[in-house]
Amino acid sequence: MMETFIGQNMGEIYYNCVRNIRSNGEVIDAGMGGNTLEVINQQITLDDPRLLGIHDESRKWNEDYAIAEFLWYIGRDRKVGIMDQFASIWGKIKDEKGEVESNYGEYIFGHQWFWIVNELEADMHSRRAVIPIHELSHKFKNDYDHPCTMYIQFLIRDHKLHLIWNMRSCDLIYGLCNDMFFAALILQLMNNEMKHDYLIELGSVTFNIGSLHVYEKHWPMIFKAKPSYVRGNSYELSDELVQTQIRSDEFAIYGYNTKEQCYAKINKFNKTHIKGYL
Repeated sequence: MMETFIGQNMGEIYYNCVRNIRSNGEVIDAGMGGNTLEVINQQITLDDPRLLGIHDESRKWNEDYAIAEFLWYIGRDRKVGIMDQFASIWGKIKDEKGEVESNYGEYIFGHQWFWIVNELEADMHSRRAVIPIHELSHKFKNDYDHPCTMYIQFLIRDHKLHLIWNMRSCDLIYGLCNDMFFAALILQLMNNEMKHDYLIELGSVTFNIGSLHVYEKHWPMIFKAKPSYVRGNSYELSDELVQTQIRSDEFAIYGYNTKEQCYAKINKFNKTHIKGYL
């Protein structure tokens, strides 16, 4: 039976998922990855994709990294570069070329993005606004990096634009928090693309997850978590911003950028394109 959680903000969702895994998670031997506490067939809906950020003393939410990952995805550069200095996992899963398969921007932006824009412009009730991410080639390229997201789908219903994000696997501590942050921002970007055609509002982000889990090293963290989700940062993109405007060297992060350049882009993006940033 599918478990469903609906939250107004990301902090609320995080704590409810923590509570569910603490109560209902089963210990699974994940091989080289170590043991996990796991729940399966999980559905999670974020009602307001502008209320992002987590405030929990046991979970040190890194807002700069979340923005850095978003801008790296915007750049569509599979080379890790200094991203492993923001999050060590990228250095662990990169291949001999220093590249990864899980830069989601490589699949979402570009031709796929513009096809979706044109499809929804032609038919606002289309069920075909789908972008596949996990591909057959991933089974044979990099054993350390099989994208966790299978595909995403945009839907306009009741004059609201929604995003459905389908995953085979998701680590609650890092994966869900950062992936939902990214998903919320790309929904806002697509919503901006649609505003000149339809009077639509920003809808919800729903994650369908096959395996939602917490690695053993993070078990002490989730058992310390407290429901401090009533506070939440607002990350609302400027109304006029579309993805072509930030796919430039001014904001997009590439593998060749230094850490100093990355922070400069993060700070400039926050100041110029985020409304309500706290």
